[in-house]
Amino acid sequence: ELFPAPQSAYMHEKKLFAIESILPVVAADGLEDRDMTFLEPLYNALGYEPTMTPASHFKAGARAFYIGVVTENVAFQHRSLRRYAPDPADARPETYHLTIDKNGIFLAGVDEAGVIRGVYTLAQIIRGAKDAGLNARGVPAVPHVEIRDYPDMALRAAYLRAPATSVLIQAFAALKCNMLIFEHDDFYDLRGESLELWRRVFDETREAGMTPAPVFQALRVPDAVVRKNPRAVEGRSRIDRLTLHGDDWAAFSRRHLIATAENPIRVAVDGQPMRFRRDYLLSEGGFEPPFSNPHVHPWMIRRVPGGAIPDGATATVTYSYAPPFSNALCPHASETRVLVGQALTQLLDGLNPSYIHGGFGDITRLNQDLRCRDKSNTHAETFAAAVKLLHTIAREINSDIHVMMWADALLPPPSAQGREAGGLHEAIQRMPSDALAIARFDANLCNTGGHADTVVQWLVNMNLPVYVSVEAEPPAAAYGLLRRAQAAAVGTGMALMDANPLDPATRILLAKMWSADSQRLFWPEGLNDFFESALWSPGFSEIKDAQTRFLERRILAGEHPKALRDQFERFRDERRGALSMDAPEARLAAALFEQLTRYLELEYEFARGNERDALRGLERLLRKWGDVDAEMEQDRLERILGTVRHQKLFPPASILIGRPLAYYRPVALPAGIWAYHAPAQITFVDEKGAAQAELDFLADCGGIFRIDFETVNASKVALFSSDDGARFTPVPVAQNVAYADRRKSSGGSIGPANSAQTALEGDDARAPLFPAKPVRSRYLRVLVEAKGEQAVLRDVRAFAVKSAPRTTVPMIAGTSPDRMEWPQSPRISGFLDAAEARLAVAPTEVRLARDSGHLFIGVMAQEPMPHAMGASITARDMPLWEEESVEVRIRPGNRPARRFLVNPLGAQHDGMAVADNINQWDAGWDGEWQARAEKTSTGWTATLMIPYTTLGMAPEPGDQWHINCMRHRNNVEKETSLWAVAPDRVGLHYGTMVFE
Repeated sequence: ELFPAPQSAYMHEKKLFAIESILPVVAADGLEDRDMTFLEPLYNALGYEPTMTPASHFKAGARAFYIGVVTENVAFQHRSLRRYAPDPADARPETYHLTIDKNGIFLAGVDEAGVIRGVYTLAQIIRGAKDAGLNARGVPAVPHVEIRDYPDMALRAAYLRAPATSVLIQAFAALKCNMLIFEHDDFYDLRGESLELWRRVFDETREAGMTPAPVFQALRVPDAVVRKNPRAVEGRSRIDRLTLHGDDWAAFSRRHLIATAENPIRVAVDGQPMRFRRDYLLSEGGFEPPFSNPHVHPWMIRRVPGGAIPDGATATVTYSYAPPFSNALCPHASETRVLVGQALTQLLDGLNPSYIHGGFGDITRLNQDLRCRDKSNTHAETFAAAVKLLHTIAREINSDIHVMMWADALLPPPSAQGREAGGLHEAIQRMPSDALAIARFDANLCNTGGHADTVVQWLVNMNLPVYVSVEAEPPAAAYGLLRRAQAAAVGTGMALMDANPLDPATRILLAKMWSADSQRLFWPEGLNDFFESALWSPGFSEIKDAQTRFLERRILAGEHPKALRDQFERFRDERRGALSMDAPEARLAAALFEQLTRYLELEYEFARGNERDALRGLERLLRKWGDVDAEMEQDRLERILGTVRHQKLFPPASILIGRPLAYYRPVALPAGIWAYHAPAQITFVDEKGAAQAELDFLADCGGIFRIDFETVNASKVALFSSDDGARFTPVPVAQNVAYADRRKSSGGSIGPANSAQTALEGDDARAPLFPAKPVRSRYLRVLVEAKGEQAVLRDVRAFAVKSAPRTTVPMIAGTSPDRMEWPQSPRISGFLDAAEARLAVAPTEVRLARDSGHLFIGVMAQEPMPHAMGASITARDMPLWEEESVEVRIRPGNRPARRFLVNPLGAQHDGMAVADNINQWDAGWDGEWQARAEKTSTGWTATLMIPYTTLGMAPEPGDQWHINCMRHRNNVEKETSLWAVAPDRVGLHYGTMVFE
């Protein structure tokens, strides 16, 4: 089979064409040997190099290889050969026709790229025929074929971060990519050996029919570039208020000042501007990239006696400075134009690319320098100015060059909470009209019905090309995004990040960019959409895991198993036109889902009291169970059947399915409430006639509404709670809602409406347990008493409910981080694992309070393995998220969001959002705030005191600000957990805090 699959291909397997070594290649007139390098794949497949003949010197119709562009190879103008060529007026770019019949081999493309795509197809046919041993009268032969081929996507790119080898370039070309985008620091100072290396890579890429494009990011450049002209860097503005006495020098609060003729230091007293040398003098300080040395000589100022500054006056000094590791260039600095011009001249003259990628996705700082502030531009206007600067300089050097960029800043935010006024959306109206914008996605944003669908539809509505990009791993996410882009419109495109053309999964992705029919994988193509999974080519165990996780999510929400089975049937019916539901993958998924949902139905009937009918139905189901469940051993299945027949027991999910599974009960969660598994440390105690399980959640996990477990012959089940693990009190529980036919469950509240009691007895003594109201305690105890001497209790799991994240901030008397007396409530808890649909294994509690001038944040981080907790950073503004830490993000009113991190050693990191619609942070912003941290025997605690001046405004009673809290855990176990998670579990999201 050809790979990528052609759009149309017909093969006459019984008709062969003998490839005699004397057959020439009939090419366009005037081509020289160096112009024929694109035929190397054909030569390699043949094992020799045929002679080359100009078309005008060859009798049209004689047996030969006819290869070339329709409008250039005159052979295709001959009336006898016109039928072999596509019509350039009606064909897409890169279209080619390949025909092999008794008259010869005819490869005609509408352009040079189309010819090259056809050459790789022809080479593949020849290699396949050789492998199959095809020959005609002893001469190697190929079957007659008719191929009409063209690309589904206009852009089929791979994004690489290193020079590509010849092997990789050929592999990309064989998969019919048409662009390789290279990111490397060499491009900012291209000369010498680096220049020669990249010339070779770019030349080989072009010869293989692909366009090479270098990346030059103006808003995040390497340190070596900044060192060439440090004053081009985008700094931050600062205002100091310095009291000047006599002729004493006063030091500025920041070092590494950016002082130029365009960007002078501004000094004022009582609002009146002062004059340099006449009213004040400056002592110039150090200015050394990467601007991280705190010991460079400081800038200082002093008054000039007799000038306009009175002795003892306070001067307001406004200036720009470069925070540590600043690497964005200021688009309004003249130094930037010189620096970018020099680097781009080297790059464009050296490699002569037809496209250049300007980045503009990773923005470390924007519109903070006084040179930007003086323009009084919005963030969007400044962003557009940066794009125009790169575009203008590139066009001045090469008027034919095209500029590409990431569209991150131009897109709607992943969460609807994105603040329009603080975003960069408006910049799209100011972009150069020919700039090519590619929407870049996180793999977690490619789920069905999520952010990817929103963005693709937005691009369509804006009449913009649907060009997208995502990492090659995991491949299922990239496959999903590819499908969404291809379904949008003609002229779509994709850039696959860090693509390896030798990886089997990546090969499929790249091939499907050319042809959607190249290879259809059932899970990425459709089944993932239904089961909310990200499977590629799964084995049976992976399929079972995906289906049981899906069922548990839906069952906990109150959906009936039969309703879910009906939904799947409708889903399959809707997909029959695109996917064959008779394929083995589809049949297996349907059969397993049928088994699982029918099992849950029968369990519910058994629990309701219809035991006889339920067990009969289960016997029928079990007889066919082994035909579907590849994990089921026949001996084990026979034992389960025996237990059902003779002991009249219903086998638990953990025994039959091999995984615990929440059983269906008609208890629906109210709108805006979600259920999650709450991990706990569980201790079992068995006594004569009783068994108990004690669950330690390490903290209040937000409200347990359901406890699942397995038991046999129970006569009584009870639930107890405790805050200290010593004194337990009974928890009222509702009668088992399995008997919903007789005692109706509630319509809008959590748990059943029937009367609560301290224990369930008799036929009601079964799982799951529903507390009368969600329990907020650290400890729970499940007690089971048996009818006989031996009590059975296993597979205990608790589920918590979580509502929309919202909390209040009570007012307290003024205090400090060292002497905090926290109100008993409220507490922020119930952090969710960012990667799993469950609560965090390591729970975190956060308390909020305020006084007239500060916001106080208290952190209690529990750690199941305190001895393994990893924290070593002590310096400020280091990447604390790479180790144990807690992060708080606050967006006050209509001001930019701030982030504050602290680790168990008290190290601090802060930053300000570059813009509200992208997850980019300016670490050069330094706020004034305090933090204290302390390790404990069970984890660590911290207290943050943040002045309102640092947050940019003070709250009034009733004000609502956005806030989110995160826990970064990086030791033996790695876990990132959040308080506020978007409903689709992806994207930047916030909860709400209301000030009392």
